[in-house]
Amino acid sequence: MSKRKNRGPQPPPLPYPYLAVRFMPAIGAYRQVAFVTELDADGPRSTDEVIGIVDPEPSAPAGELTPARRAAAIAAVVSWSHRWEKRMALCFGPGDAVYVEPDGRTAESDHLPFVNVLG
Repeated sequence: MSKRKNRGPQPPPLPYPYLAVRFMPAIGAYRQVAFVTELDADGPRSTDEVIGIVDPEPSAPAGELTPARRAAAIAAVVSWSHRWEKRMALCFGPGDAVYVEPDGRTAESDHLPFVNVLG
């Protein structure tokens, strides 16, 4: 019987922007973030594979991260972090992340999070 090797934290195989959700220290999940025209009536759930954010600039080119889209994404994650009581990191690109605490504190960082994914 061979033991499975823990490869340690792995970067997500997701395009930017994405969200890292921490369930407990070093354990979490990655979620794709998408700008959408409207949300479901129930809003996003922490278990959704893709989490929607209402696009403040639907006429802007798809995939372009405008200042308004960035601000909307950060505001949404601050709200989710508080509601779900989870630490999160919103990753916009290589070396561009915003860490969010459930109490509403945010911190920009050039270090992207790596989490051990349960599964």
